[in-house]
Amino acid sequence: MHTEQKLSYKDLPALWHLFGCYFHEDWLEDVSTSADAFDGTIEPPDGLWRRVVDRYISESTASSTHMAARELDSVLAQPTSEAELEELLLVGLRSSYFPGRGNVRTWLQAVREHLERLAKNAT
Repeated sequence: MHTEQKLSYKDLPALWHLFGCYFHEDWLEDVSTSADAFDGTIEPPDGLWRRVVDRYISESTASSTHMAARELDSVLAQPTSEAELEELLLVGLRSSYFPGRGNVRTWLQAVREHLERLAKNAT
């Protein structure tokens, strides 16, 4: 019987930092401004995650950013179910952002693309 070894936070230190430290329980407060809240123009949370990734890029080294992208590539290359990705995101990487059932892989791909685009612009 062959069992695949699951990825853990120990295998993904850059993603643990991105998701655990930047998508913490108060992440929405960190990226929304009082002007957003008072004038009613605050984006829905689906768009606000980009601000978190922007902040991560601005506060991280190029090496850390590239490592996060490589780790995301590794996660996305695994033949994992949505339920396993959800568990990795919420439990293993301690993210407080949840893109919704059935959307984790799609959202992680969007994070990867956004990370890559910002990293290219930063260099």
